[in-house]
Amino acid sequence: MLIKWSDISKELLTILNKKELQSIEGKSPRSLIALGAMEAHINMALQALKASEQDQ
Repeated sequence: MLIKWSDISKELLTILNKKELQSIEGKSPRSLIALGAMEAHINMALQALKASEQDQ
């Protein structure tokens, strides 16, 4: 399940980065902050997963 989650998370980050300008048009400042926070948390979770895999 972690591998699947990791793949989906990476795909989501790629989509958000590709459509960054389209994603922010017409969004409220609060929505933009929420998207930024979500992206940061996904990145941190992926880094934690990678670190845990290195410990094995």
